[in-house]
Amino acid sequence: MARSDARLKTLPEEIQAEMWRLRIAPVDDEGNPAQPADGAAWSQERVRQWLEDVHSVSTSSGAFSEWERWYGVASRLRGAKDYADDIKSLLKSRDPKMEVEQLDAYGDLAFRKRALDLDDAELFAEMRKIGQRDRHLDQQKEKLSQNDRRIILNEKKAARYDAVKDAAESTDDLTPEERLEKIREGLKI
Repeated sequence: MARSDARLKTLPEEIQAEMWRLRIAPVDDEGNPAQPADGAAWSQERVRQWLEDVHSVSTSSGAFSEWERWYGVASRLRGAKDYADDIKSLLKSRDPKMEVEQLDAYGDLAFRKRALDLDDAELFAEMRKIGQRDRHLDQQKEKLSQNDRRIILNEKKAARYDAVKDAAESTDDLTPEERLEKIREGLKI
């Protein structure tokens, strides 16, 4: 069974961004941006009612609360990623010869610093999960690379074996010295 907040998470990004804006920014009675003195963020109930009236999406307060928690973390992650991408772009513009790995390391550092600056334990925990997943993917890539090297070596061994076997079993009229030379050539493959 699908999670009750899944429907909200799959709404188009524009609708989700509008829901978030209505919940966190001062707005007037029609939902238009307003100065703090002229409006306030809408309550969860009011945003849920707006969502039903405007987009025909009905949701429970629990599902909406879970969406809010998720969207807040996702929004901060996007902000930290954008910040890291900006740092990487700046570094790349100053030093076009900088290695990709070095840029990525600086970007990762900027991403982590941004989360720490926000003093957001939930965001930091999410980043740890992402980091663990990335390390796991790197380990899997290394294993695949090692397997590729083993396959290449085994293919070379098989080619040598076939060449030596063919030379040893050859029915050509070869002298023993010629046969030995063919076997040596097969071992060089």
